[in-house]
Amino acid sequence: MKKLLAYLITFLFFTGCVIQEQFVFDKDGSGEYSMAFNMDQLMGMGGDTDSTKKVVDTVITFASFLDEKKDSISKLSEEEQERLELLRPLTFAMNMNDSLQKFDMRMSYAFESLDDIKNFSEAVKAANIKELDEMGLGDSPNDSAQSGSSNDATDDLFGSADSYTTKFSARGFSRTITAEAREKLIKEKDTTSGDDAFADAIIMRQVYKFPYKIKSVDNPNAKIHQDFKGVEVEANMMQLNNNPDIFNIKVKFE
Repeated sequence: MKKLLAYLITFLFFTGCVIQEQFVFDKDGSGEYSMAFNMDQLMGMGGDTDSTKKVVDTVITFASFLDEKKDSISKLSEEEQERLELLRPLTFAMNMNDSLQKFDMRMSYAFESLDDIKNFSEAVKAANIKELDEMGLGDSPNDSAQSGSSNDATDDLFGSADSYTTKFSARGFSRTITAEAREKLIKEKDTTSGDDAFADAIIMRQVYKFPYKIKSVDNPNAKIHQDFKGVEVEANMMQLNNNPDIFNIKVKFE
């Protein structure tokens, strides 16, 4: 699975796409965290050389997989079992349609509290465990060794949940970039060109949906949803590199 993600992310950075990170909260603080990719531009680059039009609509629920394979998983070491268990709340969905030139991928992670969000990136990193080979989602040792830089990019992207301090209560919501993530972005800006077309083509969107109505939002770039129970902030990679605080947001509820 990690090999698949690494290949896709490599294409993303050369073709452009929309990367959407989303939180959906319930009143008790639980909810769903997801990361979705719209890669329609990638489909448009394939040409018409293949007369066979493919349609893929796949949903993988890792809880079902773990339950089905519980006998073989029980024979693994305790450490490997714990790593696999991180995948339980994870769902992977892919929708591809050659005729419509549509390609979407989404990974979602159910959480009981915001403390669980850090497990999202760990779950993705755990997705190269050999037991997943049976589903065609694992990586062989050679694959992992050959795709080191791509895997680093995968870890960085899916570790973005750890790059922000996120708080939610009945009174409000806030999300602020951490000092470490901010410093890293500043260093990366110093080593990259100021005229990067690829950075302009990659759109980052952060979406938050709440069980309460919004009273105010402090980010001037934020768009409040029509029902006043959601808000989103969008920027391309170049804007993020130039302003690491661009996604910082504080929301007050009614």
